[in-house]
Amino acid sequence: MRLLLAGMLLSSIGSGLTLSLLIVYLSSVRGIPTAVAGLVLSWIAVVSLALGPVGGWLIDRFGARWVLIGALTIEGIGVGMFALVTSAPLAFAVATLTAAGGAMIWPAQSTIIAELTDEEGRQRVFGIQFMLLNLGLGIGGLIAASMVDLSDPSTFVRLYLLDAFSYLAYVVVLLMVRPPKVSRTELTDDEAQAGYREVLSDRRLRRLALTSVILVTFGYGSLDGGLAAYLTQIADMPVRIVGIVFAVNTGVIVVAQWWVLKFADGRSRSTLMAVVGVMWGVSWVVMGGSALLAGGVAILGLCSGMLIFALAETLWSPVAPALLNQLAPDHLRGRYNAVSAWAWSLGSAIGPAVAGVLIGAKLGGVWVALLLVGCLAGSAVALTLRSLLTPVEDGRATASGGMAGSQS
Repeated sequence: MRLLLAGMLLSSIGSGLTLSLLIVYLSSVRGIPTAVAGLVLSWIAVVSLALGPVGGWLIDRFGARWVLIGALTIEGIGVGMFALVTSAPLAFAVATLTAAGGAMIWPAQSTIIAELTDEEGRQRVFGIQFMLLNLGLGIGGLIAASMVDLSDPSTFVRLYLLDAFSYLAYVVVLLMVRPPKVSRTELTDDEAQAGYREVLSDRRLRRLALTSVILVTFGYGSLDGGLAAYLTQIADMPVRIVGIVFAVNTGVIVVAQWWVLKFADGRSRSTLMAVVGVMWGVSWVVMGGSALLAGGVAILGLCSGMLIFALAETLWSPVAPALLNQLAPDHLRGRYNAVSAWAWSLGSAIGPAVAGVLIGAKLGGVWVALLLVGCLAGSAVALTLRSLLTPVEDGRATASGGMAGSQS
């Protein structure tokens, strides 16, 4: 498990090098119109949505480790090819290749974590994974800031090549990881023939996926796709303030994740997900209102709101995937994780689209109010999960029958 987490950290550092720079690179360095560059990002989301279910089938058929190795190789090649992009058609072609790999990475990675951990330790490991992901993205972002130069295209080329190398380094690490394998020969005929029909017939999974779509749409998706635009276009703040606020997000996650893991242990997962929605709703009100103030008070308010948002992230990151993999039978685990990734991608596509429409129309207040209502709606749906879950599935009891620490 430590070896796998080390590979994840290496890959996330590489991703941090280029994560926020694609539109800038395509438009300012390669001369592709900004609107077209934005469509390239949207196309990546579309391809990921289309191929996500295929990834789940491949994981259950061939094993998560080999699918992850293949997906990392494909995306690594795609990321490296972005260094050679000089036109819009080539950008879309490379984006398609990159998305094809990316669509399978997250479900395969989550499946391997579930295979390497027992039910009691799984939630903790998912939280540590999230902490290391943010640590790596932060390190990569700092390295990129020290290297990139808009007047020198070669600096971007180096960043994309380094990012590609990080994917391949993760592949080397995975070759040394040996997760247990689900034997197809030991499955019953019904299990061997099971597919997405059986997966989607699970009422608990459908409710969890709906919760994820709502909270990701009005939480993560809106943070990544709308906050920067709100601060710069509605509140007329300089771009450096955006950097400060997002740095707070990364710092809080890295510092607080371990404490939050201890807090979440033994508590109702459905209740904790509902708390996430309430915290995100409060954070949007705080950040939305603070942005309209002036000077240091505005910055302090924005950072306070982001602190609340980040603490909620540290709750969501271990709890949601741990619950999902608690529900998933071994022979369908890849498909269950693919449904989760699909719900995530859908929310990540809807959130920025809504933000773009409302902020573009100068309806920032309406956008913030909608986020509050959406987050509270997600909390309400999360609470309905409790009646569908056993105490063990909900995290309130251990698989051995004992109560799991404090309960709520």
